[in-house]
Amino acid sequence: MYPLNSSRWTAKTRGTITVVIIWITAIGLSSVLLVHSKAEKVPYGNGTTYYYDCHEVWPNETTEQIYTMVIFIITFALPMIILTYTYASIGWKMFKHTSPGNADAVRDEAQLVAKQKVSEQIYLR
Repeated sequence: MYPLNSSRWTAKTRGTITVVIIWITAIGLSSVLLVHSKAEKVPYGNGTTYYYDCHEVWPNETTEQIYTMVIFIITFALPMIILTYTYASIGWKMFKHTSPGNADAVRDEAQLVAKQKVSEQIYLR
């Protein structure tokens, strides 16, 4: 039931480390756009200047593609792989778990049906 459990770290330590990693990653990914973004100036009639269009300016197309792939991997592919692994581990444990006591065909069949209902509900979410 705990596929990412580690005996070396407590839940509080793991949570703190996870939050710190998420914040460092978010700041790192956002800082790239801080460097590679440009706001267009528009002069207004009374002498003031307004900024209206902010867009990315990359030195070449390859750099832009690499950044896009890194964003895709970090914000979509990696979380999807982790979630898939976690749910698969939980499902594997759930279906491999046997009830204590002597075998009873009627009870075991009812438990199998209940397990299938739970996995269907998780799948349909």
